[in-house]
Amino acid sequence: MKAISFKPEFIPMIKDRTKTVTRRIDTKIKTGDEVYFKGGRTGKKEGYLKILDVESQPLKGITKYYNMYELVREGFDITGLSEFVTAWNKINRNKKGYRWEDNPEVYRIEFRLLK
Repeated sequence: MKAISFKPEFIPMIKDRTKTVTRRIDTKIKTGDEVYFKGGRTGKKEGYLKILDVESQPLKGITKYYNMYELVREGFDITGLSEFVTAWNKINRNKKGYRWEDNPEVYRIEFRLLK
């Protein structure tokens, strides 16, 4: 079974079903997959997700979807686009071409928590 890692602070949001979207540079996850999720790369298994949609888009495509609902689904406050950009750049700071300013192609992954 495939796994997907999240920053530990996102785990409670996934479990209470407020975070239902993530964006990734690379993924082998496909629509319809069932995956387990964990906090960090070495964290324990926290539960299972059903992948509802995987869509390729430019990272700055988030501004196309920018509204309260999309940001909350990402796990950020309704005014959090700058917070999202900061978090993205922190996670990807050592990956050439992956910063917000570089506008890489990413995968928008929509999921739902399985019981």
